[in-house]
Amino acid sequence: MEEDERRDHLAQEAIPGVPVSYAGTRFSRALLQQVLSAYGHRFEDVSFEGAVFYEPADFTGAVFEGRPSFAYCSFLEHANFSGVDFGPTRDFGPIYCRTSISLRDAIFQAPVLMQIASSHLSCVGVRWESTAVLKVRGEIVDMERSAMQQPVAVSAASMPFFETASRAPRGALRVDSEPLVPKLLSISGVDASQLTITDFDLSECIFTGAFHLDQISLGGENSFGDSPSGVHWKGIIPRRFSSRRVIAEEHYWRSDRAESHGIRSPWKSNPTDVLVVNHGPRHVGANYRQLRKAMEESKNEPDAADFYYGEMEMRRCDPRRPKAERALVALYWAVSGYGLRATRALVALVAAMAVTCFLLMCFGIPMEDPLQEVRSDGVSRMVIDTPDAELNNAIRDRFSFERSEKAMKVTLDSVVFRSGGQNLTQFGSYVEMVSRVVGPLLLALCLLALRSRIKRG
Repeated sequence: MEEDERRDHLAQEAIPGVPVSYAGTRFSRALLQQVLSAYGHRFEDVSFEGAVFYEPADFTGAVFEGRPSFAYCSFLEHANFSGVDFGPTRDFGPIYCRTSISLRDAIFQAPVLMQIASSHLSCVGVRWESTAVLKVRGEIVDMERSAMQQPVAVSAASMPFFETASRAPRGALRVDSEPLVPKLLSISGVDASQLTITDFDLSECIFTGAFHLDQISLGGENSFGDSPSGVHWKGIIPRRFSSRRVIAEEHYWRSDRAESHGIRSPWKSNPTDVLVVNHGPRHVGANYRQLRKAMEESKNEPDAADFYYGEMEMRRCDPRRPKAERALVALYWAVSGYGLRATRALVALVAAMAVTCFLLMCFGIPMEDPLQEVRSDGVSRMVIDTPDAELNNAIRDRFSFERSEKAMKVTLDSVVFRSGGQNLTQFGSYVEMVSRVVGPLLLALCLLALRSRIKRG
C-alpha cells in the first residue's frame, strides 16, 4: 500500500467510538506514528493483539479510553509508553520486548493484570489507582516513585508467557524462555504498605526513601545481597566479615567510606550513575529496622536476624551517636555478635574463664589454707578467728596441678553464679566477684546465640 493510500485508509478507519483492530500487523516506526496521528493519540477500543513492532515504538502521551488489547504483542526494539493513560484497561499483555519497555508516569485507572517479558522494565512514576498484579519475566525492573492507591503485587512469572500459548515471535526469546530472576532496582518514594514483592532479586534494590517500609510484604524466594566472604586486609590488619544478608545501601556506604580513606574495599560500589542520597549509617539502620519488622511479621527468622545484625552494625558505626553507646554496642558485637554469633560468644566465655583461672592461680589462691585461731579476750570469752589468706611464695611455685584444679572449680562455680567455697586472697575475692557477674552474662549470650542459630536453621 502506498503512503497516500495508507493515510487515506487510516483516516477512514479513525472514526470515534468505532472499535478498530490492528491484530497481527507488522508496525514500523512510521506506520505507528501515522496511526497515532490519525487518532490524535486518543483511542476507544483498539486491538494490537499479536502485532509485531520491528522498530522502536513510541506511544508517549496516548490515551486509551476503552479497553485496548496488547495481548501477545512483540517489540523487537524499545517500547515507550511514557505518560500513557490506560484508562479502564483490565489486561496489559502478555507482551514481549527484546530490549526495554518504559511505562514511566503511565496511569492505570482500573484493576489490571500486567504480564511483561522484557530485559528492562521501567515503572518509574507509574500511578496505579486501583489494584494491580504485575508478572515479570526479565532481568531488571525499576519502580522508583510509583504511586499505589490500592494493593499492587509484583512477582516473577514462573512460566513463559509466549511459549505456553504457542504465540512466540520469531527470533531469540531469552527473556521469556530462560528462568531469569528479575532484579528490582529501587522502590524509593513508594508507599510500601501497598506493595507485595515475590521471587525477586533485591541485592541492588534501593529502599531509602520508601514509605511504611515496615509494612512491605515480601513473599516467595526473594534474595538479598551477601556480605563479603573470606579474610580481607585493612592495611596490616586482617578482617573477616560475618556471613549475612545485607541491603545495597550498606554495600555502597561501606565502599564509599573505604574509598574516601584510600582503602580498597571488598564491599560493592554503586554500579549505576544514580546518586544514592541519604545512605549514611542512620538511614541504612532505619531501613534495616523496618525490614526486620516486616520479616518478623512474616515469620522469616533468618532474614530478620540478619537485618537485626545490620541494624546494630549501623548503630555501632554511626558517629552521631554518643560514644558511650557506641562503646557498649561495640562490646556487645565483640563478645557475641549482637547475640547472634554462637562461636564468638563461646570463645569469649572460654577466654574469660581462662583469664579467671590464671589470675586465681597467680594471685587468688593461697598456698595453704589459714588455720583457725582460738584465743581469750580476757573477759571469760573465747574468740575463734580465721586470719586473712596470704600468698607469699615465688611465682614459679604457684603453677601446679592442685592449684589449677582449685582455680578451675572456683571459675566453673562462678559461671553458674555460685561460690566456689575456697579460701581466697583479697585479690582473689575481687576476681571471683567479677567472674560471678561476667561468667553468667557470657553464658547467657552463648545460649541466646545458640537459640538464634537453631531458629535460623
